[in-house]
This record gives sequence, C-alpha cells and structure tokens, in this order.
Amino acid sequence: TATQLEARGDPRLREELLEARQVAKACLTEVRHSVEALRPDEASAGSLQEQLRKLVAACETTCPQTRITLDLEEATHPLHPDLCLTLYRCAQEALTNIRKHGHATKVLLRLSTSGGEEGQVELTVLNNGQGCEPSHEQRAPGFGLRGMRERVALLDGTLRAGPEPEHGWRVEVVLPLKLRGQAEGSATGARETGEKV
Repeated sequence: TATQLEARGDPRLREELLEARQVAKACLTEVRHSVEALRPDEASAGSLQEQLRKLVAACETTCPQTRITLDLEEATHPLHPDLCLTLYRCAQEALTNIRKHGHATKVLLRLSTSGGEEGQVELTVLNNGQGCEPSHEQRAPGFGLRGMRERVALLDGTLRAGPEPEHGWRVEVVLPLKLRGQAEGSATGARETGEKV
C-alpha cells in the first residue's frame, strides 16, 4: 500500500507510515511487557508487600493516567513462598488486564489476612474501568484469567472476577494460609519451577 501511495504521489503516505510506526511501537511495548511478566526474578527478592509496591510503581510508570491506591496489611505470620508467588502473579495479571482492557483511572489493590495461622489471605484488585461482560468471560476466558484460576486452584483457593454493580471490575483471590501438606514439608509448585518470591 505504501508503495502504491508513493507511486501516485498521494499525501496520505506520510499518515499511513506514521500510523504503521505507532502500531509497531505499541506491539513492541506489549511484547516487552509480556516477556517481563514471564521472568521469575521480578518476584524473587523482598517481602510480598515490597514486591507489590514495586509492581504498582512500574504500572503507574506505564499508565500515568491510572492512580493506584495500595492497602497492604503486613503479615503477622510469614507467608509460604507458594502463596506469595501466586498472589504476586495474580496482582500482576489483574494490573495488566486493567492496562490492556479496563481503561481505569482509579485502582485499589488490597492485601489482608484473617483468622490467624489457620486463616486466609485475600488479594483484592478493584478498578473503576470497564471489564468484559460476564457472558463473554464464560464463553472465552482469556489466558491470563484462566492462568490465575489454575494457580489459585492449585493452592485450594478461590478466585472471583467480575463487574461491580455500578461500574468497574473486581478480582478477588482468597487462599488458605496453611497449605495442604505444608506440615510434612512437601515439595510445591514454586520449588519445582524454581520461581521465588
């Protein structure tokens, strides 16, 4: 098309080339974000709360129009590495979905625990943007949401994702603090894959 426009001396050539450049640049940025999301070393140093703060700072850099409020309860008991990794990856995916699909201006990311050592840890990511219709999610869930569900299910947790009554989208992850087989010191997914938090 560009060659044809150039041959005819069409002034739209410059516009077409600029648009192609912008699309290519956006695609490259998206590929870089995807590759960064796959690297385990992002979540390998420091506490979960510290890593979530870093994740939010990176998200705010790439999406300056989105203001993210953190409500991070400091854990009274150390969290199992598998819990930390799953919570980090779920927060990462939820923020990625907001950036790609939600068009939100406000986001709340909350991490809390309840019930002592036998209790649960909950991650909530709430935004004022748009999500997909529930019927669409049931027909064809994205790889990200499916991946979150699989990670959470491996730890006997629950994941709820859906629209808010007025507007916006909520993702809630609830995981038991004590993992099955934890007392016996069983090998778990994070150790098997080498990922750390």
